[in-house]
Amino acid sequence: MSHFWEFTGLWQETNLLYAQWAKAHGLSMTELLVALSLVEQPQGCRQKDICDRWALPKQTVNSLLKHWHMQNWVISTPDETDRRARRVTLTRQGLAYAGEIARQLIQTENQVWQRMGEEASQEFLAASARYNQYFREACEDEGR
Repeated sequence: MSHFWEFTGLWQETNLLYAQWAKAHGLSMTELLVALSLVEQPQGCRQKDICDRWALPKQTVNSLLKHWHMQNWVISTPDETDRRARRVTLTRQGLAYAGEIARQLIQTENQVWQRMGEEASQEFLAASARYNQYFREACEDEGR
């Protein structure tokens, strides 16, 4: 029994729902993901970390960060551990902007988790983690 098409459809629907949420709040999906990354790491993070976490193209993130720099939403400073890299940090204005977006998304997600209930939420998270683990292992097996 293959659940491939059902799972792939649900995965795509989830991505679409988040993209629609972002658009309704005046953002692209990339802007939403970058904002979440920067809110999550108030000490700043490297552009490479954002790209790696969300599988975003480097040039896309770079262009977005340049635009946000011009808006005075982010600052960029040399990374203390790797002088070739730069850390991006939200400014006060950027934190007000991105923080509010993150707050609204968290509020929306919390409503969903509450409707699902604690038991179903835990089962969903455990099953998702298990799926990812098994998929990772299957990919490793293919490489052998």
